[in-house]
Amino acid sequence: MRCLAWGRQAFSWQDWLLFSSVFLATCVLSACSLATWTVILAWLVSLSFFLLLKLLDELLDFSMDQRAGRDSFLLRGEVSQQELWLVVLLVLLAQLCYLLSFQRNQALITWLGLMLCVFLLAHPGLSGRPLLYSLLHYLLLPGFAAWQFSLSTDWADFDARHALFMLVLYVGALQYELSRKLDLRSGYAGVLTLSQTCLAIALMNLLACMSCAILITISGRKLFSLGMIVCVFFATIYALVCLLIKPAPSTKIPLRNISGFSLLCLNLVIFTSLA
Repeated sequence: MRCLAWGRQAFSWQDWLLFSSVFLATCVLSACSLATWTVILAWLVSLSFFLLLKLLDELLDFSMDQRAGRDSFLLRGEVSQQELWLVVLLVLLAQLCYLLSFQRNQALITWLGLMLCVFLLAHPGLSGRPLLYSLLHYLLLPGFAAWQFSLSTDWADFDARHALFMLVLYVGALQYELSRKLDLRSGYAGVLTLSQTCLAIALMNLLACMSCAILITISGRKLFSLGMIVCVFFATIYALVCLLIKPAPSTKIPLRNISGFSLLCLNLVIFTSLA
C-alpha cells in the first residue's frame, strides 16, 4: 500500500495519459494490431518502463535529494529504499520475461542500452550541469520508442517516419522539461532567464510540430491532421506570450500543462492519422 501511495505521488493521471499516447503512436508506426488482448499487456509493459525510470531516479539520486532538502515519500521515510528496490527488481524481471517471449535480439539489446543509460545519468558529474543532463535525459523517450519499434521492426527497416517520431518525442520532452522546471525568479535552474526559456520552448515546439507535419505528409495524410498540428503550435505560443506579458508564479503550472498537452496532442494526431 505504501508503494501505491508513492506511485500516486510520483505520477498524475495526466502523466499516465501522456505515456499512453506515446505507446499508441509507436503502435501505429509499428503497424501493430490494436484489436487483440496482447496490446493490453504491451501497454502495461510500456507504462512499467516509465515507472522504472521514476523509481531509479529517486533511488539513485537519494543522497543528492536529501542534501538539497527536497520532499518526497522516500525522503520522509513513508516508503523505504528496500521496498522500492524490490519493485524495481519485479519490474525488471517482468520486462525481461516479456522481451524474451519475442525472441528478438535487437529488442533485448535496445532495452539493455536503455537500462545502461539510466544508470549513467545518475553519475554525480551531471548534477551540476542541468542543461547537459536534460539533453541526455530526454534521449530516453526516443530510446523508448526505438525499443518499441524493435519488437516488431528490423533495424534495417527503420525509415524516416520512425526517425521523425523520435525527433518529435525528443524536442517535445525537452519542451515539457523546461516548462516543468520553469522558475520565474531564476529561469531554468539559474541558467536561463524567463524570456530565454520561453524562446527555447517556442523553438522546440516549432521543431516538434514541423517534424510531426512532415511525418503525416509522407504517410499520405494531410488536411485535418495538419490543421490540428497548427492549432497545437499556436496554442503553445499563446501560453508563452501570456506568461511574458503577465508573469506570475501561478502561470508555471498552466505552461507546464500546455507543454505536456501539446506533446499529447501530437502523439494523438499521429495515432488517429495512421491507425
